[in-house]
Amino acid sequence: MNQRLTTLALLCAFAGAVSAQQSNVDLNAAAQVQAGGASNKQTADIGNAKGSGRSNVKANGVAQVQAGGAGNKQSLSLGNASGSGQSNVDAQGIAQVQAGGAGNKQALSMGDASAGTSNVKAKGVAQVQAGGAGNDQKMNVGNTSK
Repeated sequence: MNQRLTTLALLCAFAGAVSAQQSNVDLNAAAQVQAGGASNKQTADIGNAKGSGRSNVKANGVAQVQAGGAGNKQSLSLGNASGSGQSNVDAQGIAQVQAGGAGNKQALSMGDASAGTSNVKAKGVAQVQAGGAGNDQKMNVGNTSK
């Protein structure tokens, strides 16, 4: 019985050691576009790692665009690591754009690591809202927390 428990404990320890996830992404010219309507949602999760994971992301020309309508939401999560993870991000030309309408929301999270480390190199990152009222923008880049 003890031998079985020891074997089981070793298998669990080994499984825990190999469960660390790694994400390597090289993304160029990706877009989500919506025109018209209301209460539209765009969500993009790119190169995120959970647990004791590691995320390496190179992104260029990534965009979310919504034109018209009201109550639209955009969420972009890029190269985030949770747990004791590590995040490395090299990003250029990242944009969220909403034109017209009211009550629109944008959230951008890039290179955030909870209880870990984050390395971010970014150029040309933008959130744009034109027209309307009651719009909301939130951008988090390279944050760490425990």
